[in-house]
Amino acid sequence: VLVLPIHDPVVLAKQLATIDVFSEGRLTVGVGSGGREEDYRASSTPLDRKRLSVMEEQLAIMRKVWAGENVVGGALRPVEPFPLQEGGPPILAGVFGPKGMASAAHWASGLAGMSMSGAVNEAADAFAAATKAWEAAGKSVAPYCMSSFWFALGDKADAQVETHLTRYFNWLDEASRQAMANSCGFRGSKQALTDRLKQFRDAGCDELLLIPTSIDPDEVLRAAEAVTAL
Repeated sequence: VLVLPIHDPVVLAKQLATIDVFSEGRLTVGVGSGGREEDYRASSTPLDRKRLSVMEEQLAIMRKVWAGENVVGGALRPVEPFPLQEGGPPILAGVFGPKGMASAAHWASGLAGMSMSGAVNEAADAFAAATKAWEAAGKSVAPYCMSSFWFALGDKADAQVETHLTRYFNWLDEASRQAMANSCGFRGSKQALTDRLKQFRDAGCDELLLIPTSIDPDEVLRAAEAVTAL
């Protein structure tokens, strides 16, 4: 998921189209406004651009680029390359809440969601909200429902997740940071992870991203075993 407002839409459209060509049309793009103000400060982007309306404007420009329209005044040629996927890569919305869902229903193919707790009910609520927003917008195709959560496996799972998230949520005050570290993410055994994956599948999740909380490659291999056991 890209923090869209900190990017130039024409340059980003060109970059994503290039990846779409290289990947033979397999690119899917998630966009959101981001949670960290430091992303905006680091890229010299005014904080007043951290809005849904800005993303809507940027995506309209990007789709014009992908359609071959000349969006640059005085340019002799349209911006190339053109994406292999007609209309450009599918856009998934990294949004929360009724306002975000209502906006996304007009410009996204689905939801790039996040279950902060790692619990299936959190994702299921997001899927239901997206479906309702898509229906209200008159969409005939249901939203693609993607979710994700942090995970750790084994005896030291709790400590691993808490260490990782204490660092991750470094922009929050100490009490809030500790509360997030204590409550977010999945911690447990491979079997428990397999069971959780089944719950997400049964809740209508089309795609689930597992976010490691360790740099140990064996953690990914253990997660792969949990997936294989589905």
